[in-house]
Amino acid sequence: MRAGRFVGRSMAGGCSASYLHPHAHTRPYCTAAVLTRCVVVRVLCAVDHVCQHPVPVKIKGALDGWLPLQWTPERLKQLAGHRDIVVRSPGDCSDGVYGNPDERAVYTEQTILLSEFVDAAVSNPDGACPYYAARLLLESLPELLAETPPESPFRACFGPPLFAGTIAYMGAGGNTTPTHLDYYENCFAVVQGTKRLLLYPPNQSDLLRPKGEGCNYSTIPPHTPRDSPDHPYFSATKPLEVQVEKGELLYLPFGWWHTVTGDGFNVLINHWYDMRPEKHYAVDSDLQIKE
Repeated sequence: MRAGRFVGRSMAGGCSASYLHPHAHTRPYCTAAVLTRCVVVRVLCAVDHVCQHPVPVKIKGALDGWLPLQWTPERLKQLAGHRDIVVRSPGDCSDGVYGNPDERAVYTEQTILLSEFVDAAVSNPDGACPYYAARLLLESLPELLAETPPESPFRACFGPPLFAGTIAYMGAGGNTTPTHLDYYENCFAVVQGTKRLLLYPPNQSDLLRPKGEGCNYSTIPPHTPRDSPDHPYFSATKPLEVQVEKGELLYLPFGWWHTVTGDGFNVLINHWYDMRPEKHYAVDSDLQIKE
């Protein structure tokens, strides 16, 4: 069965259709794949196959029929504008980056109304918004939870869920996260706007100079040129550049580093899962992929 067409693109603009050695620190060892859904069963089989390996997969048409695709700014305000949410602010950071791994508290947070956040996001695009709504538990926004599928459409590909509730992210154009990794399988569904990601495989962890309680934040700021003299090892990284549009889903494997930037008013729904027991690779304490 054909699983799809590999279209991962490195920052240098090269394309690859093959797996590369997982321990080569100066080379990417896999690509981002795109699957276009034609027949549900075929895609489920294809995704199940690809998800046995540490390969990011972008799936087109995976969210067909989802009500959150109708979550325009006006619709969000109508549904849950009266609800309080916790938002992050850029603090001392610039260029639309929300979070600073060099500080003990990575994020500066405050509580505002969802309607206040939406108005600020719409009127302050291009990284100028004072807020980023991250890790919103939709259980605290019951009007939105009622319209949200409780599981990823590809739930069968993964192990048990790692969170009791569904998580959402909302941002304005230009909002950017620090480069970080998650210790779980990530189903990343974009329901409004666009998300641009730089992805780094786990075997490039040491080149990103990790820091934090779980060593899951890079100390290299987003937007840093790869030839920066301040970070000589950074030039050896080979990130993949992936753009996820409204209605698309990205599968991001355990341990992959990512920097995420939003284009336009954007909303993301996350479902996180543990790995399936039969996963064909293991991850050691240094986040090196082992066959």
